[in-house]
Amino acid sequence: MITILVYAVANRSSGGLSVLSDYYEEILNSKDRFKSVRWIILTGAEGFKSSQNVKVIEVKHGGGNLIKRYIKVKRLVDSIIKKYHVNMILSLQNTRLYGFNIPYIISLHNVLPLYRCDSEVLDSIKLRVKQRVLNRLIISSLKRAWAVLVPSGWIKEAYAEKCGVPREKFIECKLSKKVYGLKIIKDDTSTSNLKEEAITGFIYPATAFPYKNHKVILDACEILKKEGIKNFNIVMTIDVKQGKTSRAIYKKVKEKKFPVIFYKYENRDDLFRAYTNKVLIFPSKIETDALPLLESSGMGGYSIVADLPYAHAALDNYEGTEFFDPDNPKDLATRMRKVICNGIPAYKKDNSGDKDSNELSRLEQIVRMAEASKRVRMH
Repeated sequence: MITILVYAVANRSSGGLSVLSDYYEEILNSKDRFKSVRWIILTGAEGFKSSQNVKVIEVKHGGGNLIKRYIKVKRLVDSIIKKYHVNMILSLQNTRLYGFNIPYIISLHNVLPLYRCDSEVLDSIKLRVKQRVLNRLIISSLKRAWAVLVPSGWIKEAYAEKCGVPREKFIECKLSKKVYGLKIIKDDTSTSNLKEEAITGFIYPATAFPYKNHKVILDACEILKKEGIKNFNIVMTIDVKQGKTSRAIYKKVKEKKFPVIFYKYENRDDLFRAYTNKVLIFPSKIETDALPLLESSGMGGYSIVADLPYAHAALDNYEGTEFFDPDNPKDLATRMRKVICNGIPAYKKDNSGDKDSNELSRLEQIVRMAEASKRVRMH
């Protein structure tokens, strides 16, 4: 029996929660393939249930300072390792779990260490200082990991060149759109309170940080407004009360009377349903696997995305995609205008997932490495 501990205590919301959800579903769907593997998921999120070969342990996010919370989690992990004889730790938090002599794999979903952490990336001094410390922890963890899983090759090359992480540490495991094909909604019933209107709808599901580049969308709205184009709206999934950037976005939308709707989807099914009737705009300047791109294309949606490496890695083989210069609001406005006035162009809605591939899935890679580490430790 191989036991793998999935460490995801901090994956409680937004992209981190999406990463955990995707791994959780992959693990559940692979139970017949990996009958000799036991997965223990340690998470701070609610809603995940144990099953045949999966044990979910929920960590309550209690009070106290960071050090006290870490000591509490460390003690819990220590008891899990001893009780279940853990062979490998899979970290979904971009860093290692310190204080344990257990081989670990990092599933990397953070590329901020590759960029200068200034006001164009994060909007407060506190966040920038915190991120700089985290960047050091991430780089140190990657260098000591058994392996690092990344969604595309450009991330491997960038970390090798800019941070000195050995290339042989990286394993490219592109997340298949088959994961999202499982989520296709079979009925028209929606729990969403967002009213659908007979106008062109766009959507940008992202938190409000400067690098997420909401600004280019607002500038494109300004251009379209001056042209008298009104029959469209854009859903932004930000909390308008959280952070300097979100408040600035909200203020500008209200002052300029842009057709922007601030809405938080109750669950991922509602968000996936939105991808089938809205055009995804994704201008972010810093991403790893950019899950919304995979989610939208997996649902057969149409996307207008930044002309950057992460977007090409995700969507180069998907017809329902337009690439634009993320620093050029005129370029974005032109593409939005075309969709608003002429409708979405015809394209092949291939939401059945990636074509057959001889490449190992990321779970197969993880299981093989866990088996190898077990053999090494036995000798």
